Amino acid sequence: MFNTLKRDIAAARTATGGDSSLRSLDRKLSDLVSAALTSDPTIKRLSDIGIQTTRDGTLSLDTAKLNVALRDHPDAMESLFSPVRDATHTATTDPGIGGALKQLADTATGSNGLLESLRTRLEKESAGIVKDQERMEQREAA
Repeated sequence: MFNTLKRDIAAARTATGGDSSLRSLDRKLSDLVSAALTSDPTIKRLSDIGIQTTRDGTLSLDTAKLNVALRDHPDAMESLFSPVRDATHTATTDPGIGGALKQLADTATGSNGLLESLRTRLEKESAGIVKDQERMEQREAA
């Protein structure tokens, strides 16, 4: 799903002339791999369990590293997906993958989010194109 989203964002960036909102979303998505998702000292990041970014920005999995993490640090692995919540481990210090993805989605799709600003810009451009087309048709008719 991540790799499909990265490809879709790349296609949308091409179609919109490299829109800054999409660039920002792409960067935030890429940063997810190296972001600290827990405060556990042994496994904090997806990269710690073998998830890595390839040259084209998609993800790959080092299954040997994942297997070692599962075998040697099962509690830390669990905290990536189901973080403990107490006085020390909050949604800020230990968002887990779910919390990080929710924050990313909120940033992208919120009422003032990245995709909303892109939609607004594209609607303005579309309205401008329609007006230009109407003026051109009026000139041709005259």
